[in-house]
Amino acid sequence: VLEGLRLNLGNGKRGKLLRSATHSAIWWIVDENAHKDIDAIVPDKPCLKDVIVGEIQGAVLVYVDDLLVIAGLTVTTQVMEALRQVWTLADPTTLGANGVQSIKFLGVVLEIPDEELHTDKAPQRLTLHQTLYAEEVLTKYSEALRTRTSTGELEQRISAHAVLTPTQAPERHKKLQQIAGALLWLATRTRPDLAWGTSVLASTMSRDVREAETRAKHLLQYLATTRDQGLRYEAMPEGLLTRWDLYTDVSFAPTGNKSHEASVLFLGRPGVNAVAWTSSKQKLTTLSSCEAELCAAISGVGMMMSLGHLLEEAAQQAISKRLGVDNLPSIQQLRHGQMAPLRTRHISIRGARLAEMMETGELLVDHVTTTEQPADALTKALSGLAFEHARTRLGLVLVGP
Repeated sequence: VLEGLRLNLGNGKRGKLLRSATHSAIWWIVDENAHKDIDAIVPDKPCLKDVIVGEIQGAVLVYVDDLLVIAGLTVTTQVMEALRQVWTLADPTTLGANGVQSIKFLGVVLEIPDEELHTDKAPQRLTLHQTLYAEEVLTKYSEALRTRTSTGELEQRISAHAVLTPTQAPERHKKLQQIAGALLWLATRTRPDLAWGTSVLASTMSRDVREAETRAKHLLQYLATTRDQGLRYEAMPEGLLTRWDLYTDVSFAPTGNKSHEASVLFLGRPGVNAVAWTSSKQKLTTLSSCEAELCAAISGVGMMMSLGHLLEEAAQQAISKRLGVDNLPSIQQLRHGQMAPLRTRHISIRGARLAEMMETGELLVDHVTTTEQPADALTKALSGLAFEHARTRLGLVLVGP
């Protein structure tokens, strides 16, 4: 249906929808003569900047029976009118039109700040949040909020009790799974500050129910005090719209076995426009912090490359890539090819692609200090001031007036 749709784009122009070459749920709004040129992709060095031949006017995101049209008001109106000819649709809500300050798509609220709503200019800032969902989670598990637990008390309780396995308490384990699932939905959509705690909670559930319950309670209490937090997005100058800023970090063997790694990807610059993030235990058991940092960098660049194809297709130009790491030895190994030791041979094989990207100028690797590292909060528990600073670096802001 979408492929056969024809649009009136105004000024005598006709348009259509063209499915993205990188994501099946995205349809580009293009002029009538636009087409996909798959032959433009070079197999040994894929770049999708030339895959769409023709100007992209906007995009339509489709998820089951939900639609999100991202375009100017005139084009959006034309798309909705064309869709009404083939489908029965509810009345659309247009963000920024007729005083509409927020819309909801897939459980995430897109909201325009008050100061930008009643102006003649197009909004330059946007906040993505899930405050309503956070309220639902806190109401459902309100018993966890009756008593407060500090971080120090949390660690004391964990070290003091005996282990209780899931088989010994199946009902409590089931409830923990529900809490972890609810927190994971927040942590992976709009709350990167919950990512590390939720990851540790999920890994703890399978071995110790009591410890997991203590951690779950602590996370819910933190959510109760930060329920009105959301991610900030801003319009970027043209030069920054095609630049990825990736930060990777590691907490080396915090429990004496596998390290915990994190990656945070920004569009343009850190502190705004967070696009993707991860926080998890590493699959490999590394023998040094340098080795662990290399593994994290390799995983993070893989995430950046996969999302880079979508950005190249949308921007219709090549993108620049920057990696920020706070471990100098790992950067030196990549820059100077010092990957020879037998202990890191398996890493050198995986890191060969990164070294090649650096050599050709496709990837710029910089050293950043720990205080400048936004991924730090996704690898370990931080002190209050350090965590507040890291949260700001992630782009989290207070939602509402």
